[in-house]
Amino acid sequence: EEKKLPGVRLLAVQVANPDEASAFYKEQFELNTVERDSDGNIRLSDGTVALLLTKNQLRAKGGVQYFGIQVSDLPGLKKRLQDGGVAVSDSAKGQIHFSDPEGNRVVVSENGWAN
Repeated sequence: EEKKLPGVRLLAVQVANPDEASAFYKEQFELNTVERDSDGNIRLSDGTVALLLTKNQLRAKGGVQYFGIQVSDLPGLKKRLQDGGVAVSDSAKGQIHFSDPEGNRVVVSENGWAN
Protein backbone atom coordinates (compact mmCIF):
# COMPACT_ATOMS: atom_id res chain seq x y z
CA GLU A 1 0.00 0.00 0.00
CA GLU A 2 1.41 3.36 -1.06
CA LYS A 3 1.56 5.97 1.67
CA LYS A 4 -0.08 9.25 0.71
CA LEU A 5 2.31 12.08 1.53
CA PRO A 6 0.92 15.55 2.25
CA GLY A 7 1.68 18.20 -0.33
CA VAL A 8 0.30 20.42 -3.05
CA ARG A 9 -1.35 18.16 -5.64
CA LEU A 10 -3.62 20.48 -7.67
CA LEU A 11 -3.10 23.80 -9.40
CA ALA A 12 -6.11 25.45 -11.06
CA VAL A 13 -5.24 27.96 -13.78
CA GLN A 14 -7.81 30.23 -15.43
CA VAL A 15 -7.18 30.32 -19.18
CA ALA A 16 -9.12 31.71 -22.15
CA ASN A 17 -8.70 28.52 -24.18
CA PRO A 18 -8.38 25.27 -22.18
CA ASP A 19 -7.88 23.18 -25.34
CA GLU A 20 -4.94 25.28 -26.53
CA ALA A 21 -3.40 25.40 -23.05
CA SER A 22 -3.89 21.64 -22.68
CA ALA A 23 -2.16 20.94 -25.99
CA PHE A 24 0.80 23.09 -24.90
CA TYR A 25 1.26 21.42 -21.50
CA LYS A 26 0.77 17.93 -22.91
CA GLU A 27 3.35 18.52 -25.64
CA GLN A 28 5.96 20.31 -23.53
CA PHE A 29 5.62 18.41 -20.23
CA GLU A 30 4.22 15.04 -21.31
CA LEU A 31 1.16 15.41 -19.07
CA ASN A 32 -1.83 13.14 -19.58
CA THR A 33 -5.48 14.16 -19.78
CA VAL A 34 -7.25 12.82 -16.70
CA GLU A 35 -10.65 14.42 -17.16
CA ARG A 36 -12.53 16.76 -19.45
CA ASP A 37 -15.84 17.94 -18.01
CA SER A 38 -18.98 19.33 -19.63
CA ASP A 39 -17.94 22.93 -18.75
CA GLY A 40 -14.80 22.59 -20.88
CA ASN A 41 -12.43 22.26 -17.92
CA ILE A 42 -9.47 19.97 -18.56
CA ARG A 43 -7.50 18.21 -15.82
CA LEU A 44 -4.00 17.06 -16.71
CA SER A 45 -1.58 15.13 -14.51
CA ASP A 46 1.93 13.74 -14.31
CA GLY A 47 0.68 11.03 -11.95
CA THR A 48 1.32 13.07 -8.80
CA VAL A 49 0.18 16.65 -9.39
CA ALA A 50 -2.89 17.74 -11.35
CA LEU A 51 -3.15 20.89 -13.45
CA LEU A 52 -6.75 22.07 -13.92
CA LEU A 53 -7.22 24.38 -16.90
CA THR A 54 -10.48 26.30 -16.61
CA LYS A 55 -12.20 29.29 -18.21
CA ASN A 56 -13.76 30.10 -14.84
CA GLN A 57 -12.17 33.01 -12.99
CA LEU A 58 -12.87 32.35 -9.34
CA ARG A 59 -11.12 35.39 -7.90
CA ALA A 60 -11.09 39.00 -9.06
CA LYS A 61 -7.87 39.76 -7.22
CA GLY A 62 -4.26 38.72 -7.56
CA GLY A 63 -3.33 35.24 -6.49
CA VAL A 64 -0.79 32.87 -7.96
CA GLN A 65 1.94 34.92 -9.61
CA TYR A 66 3.76 31.96 -11.16
CA PHE A 67 4.03 28.24 -10.72
CA GLY A 68 6.93 25.84 -10.87
CA ILE A 69 7.39 22.55 -12.66
CA GLN A 70 10.23 20.16 -11.90
CA VAL A 71 11.68 18.22 -14.85
CA SER A 72 14.50 15.72 -15.25
CA ASP A 73 15.90 17.17 -18.51
CA LEU A 74 15.98 20.97 -18.35
CA PRO A 75 18.19 21.47 -21.47
CA GLY A 76 15.89 19.18 -23.49
CA LEU A 77 12.78 21.08 -22.37
CA LYS A 78 14.43 24.43 -23.06
CA LYS A 79 15.21 23.30 -26.62
CA ARG A 80 11.64 21.98 -27.16
CA LEU A 81 10.18 25.25 -25.94
CA GLN A 82 12.48 27.35 -28.12
CA ASP A 83 11.84 25.08 -31.13
CA GLY A 84 8.13 25.71 -30.49
CA GLY A 85 8.65 29.48 -30.62
CA VAL A 86 8.48 30.09 -26.86
CA ALA A 87 10.79 32.80 -25.48
CA VAL A 88 12.77 31.20 -22.63
CA SER A 89 14.92 33.03 -20.09
CA ASP A 90 17.45 31.63 -17.67
CA SER A 91 16.69 32.60 -14.09
CA ALA A 92 18.39 31.17 -11.01
CA LYS A 93 21.01 28.46 -11.44
CA GLY A 94 19.37 25.37 -12.90
CA GLN A 95 16.10 27.16 -13.67
CA ILE A 96 14.40 28.72 -16.67
CA HIS A 97 11.21 30.73 -16.98
CA PHE A 98 8.76 31.52 -19.75
CA SER A 99 5.16 32.54 -20.31
CA ASP A 100 2.69 29.91 -21.49
CA PRO A 101 0.28 30.66 -24.38
CA GLU A 102 -2.10 32.34 -21.92
CA GLY A 103 0.61 34.59 -20.47
CA ASN A 104 1.01 32.66 -17.20
CA ARG A 105 4.56 32.74 -15.87
CA VAL A 106 6.09 29.27 -15.43
CA VAL A 107 9.40 28.52 -13.71
CA VAL A 108 11.07 25.19 -14.45
CA SER A 109 13.82 23.52 -12.42
CA GLU A 110 15.75 20.25 -12.47
CA ASN A 111 16.32 20.50 -8.70
CA GLY A 112 12.91 21.53 -7.37
CA TRP A 113 12.29 23.81 -4.41
CA ALA A 114 11.74 21.52 -1.44
CA ASN A 115 15.22 21.85 0.02
